[in-house]
Amino acid sequence: MTSPETETNTAETTESKSDEVAETLADAVTEATQSEVATVDAVEEEDPQTVVFSLVGFFLAYIPLVGVIVNAIAVVKAGKEGFDLFLAKWGLVLSILSTVGALLLVGLGFWLGVEAGRSGM
Repeated sequence: MTSPETETNTAETTESKSDEVAETLADAVTEATQSEVATVDAVEEEDPQTVVFSLVGFFLAYIPLVGVIVNAIAVVKAGKEGFDLFLAKWGLVLSILSTVGALLLVGLGFWLGVEAGRSGM
């Protein structure tokens, strides 16, 4: 059999361990709640002007130079404000590709026009 002192020590040890576990759990819950609140605050602080620039730039991506300019502004504004707007980056990529494509078509048209002029003489 166990002595009354051993039973008392065991009960005190169990209570102190459960208190430590409860405190650790409470700290973890507090930290998780604070990080969620910080995340929500960061999302709510997003500048509407940056979002508008991103959307307009994405839709104007196929107008060669205008799309590049508007999307470049959107990417710079998003970078300065700490937002990661993939829409602005995709709009910039699409507008650069459309500008390069338009320049290639103009160059091809010019070259074909010059060749047609040489053979027509």
